[in-house]
Amino acid sequence: MDHDGGAFRFASIQSEVGSERMRDAGLSPDDLETFVVVDGDDVYTKSDAGLLVLRHLGLPYSLLSPAVVVPSVLRDPVYEFVAEHRYEWFGKRDTCRVPTEETKDRFLSEDF
Repeated sequence: MDHDGGAFRFASIQSEVGSERMRDAGLSPDDLETFVVVDGDDVYTKSDAGLLVLRHLGLPYSLLSPAVVVPSVLRDPVYEFVAEHRYEWFGKRDTCRVPTEETKDRFLSEDF
C-alpha cells in the first residue's frame, strides 16, 4: 500500500469487487459489521484497520497509532462502541456521497 496522500482505495463490501476482496481475504462478505483494510497479503479489521489508517492520515490522527500496542481484545470493544455511536456523535447523511472526478479512481468498483 502506497501511503502517500490519496493512497487508500475503497470498495463497498456489498459491491462485486468488495465481496470478492473479502472472500480472497478469507472473510465473509455477509459480515457488514466491520471495517477492513487489505494491504498486500495482510488483512486488518476493526481497531487494527482503524489504527493503520489513522497512522497514515498524519497529525493529529496519527497520535493514536501507538494504541496498537494495546491488545485488540481490549481495543476492539472501544472500536465497536465508537462505531455504534458514530452517527449520534458525528451525524449521518441522508444520501451517499458521489465521488468527484478527482476521487473516482480511488474506488475499486466500476459503478462510478
